[in-house]
Amino acid sequence: GAPVEGLAVWSLLDGFDFAEGSASRRGLYSVDPVSLDRIARDSAAWLSQVANDHVVVVG
Repeated sequence: GAPVEGLAVWSLLDGFDFAEGSASRRGLYSVDPVSLDRIARDSAAWLSQVANDHVVVVG
């Protein structure tokens, strides 16, 4: 893998986008609009692995 020195994430949670409204689904965690439950996406598990290992596995 490649060593990681820094990483930026677009958004922790789904949020509001002026163009898409609340349909914007870019967060590491999805948010149920009724119950407000937060559900981890695969990208959250990936980021956790990168943070723990300090390596991005390519391929």
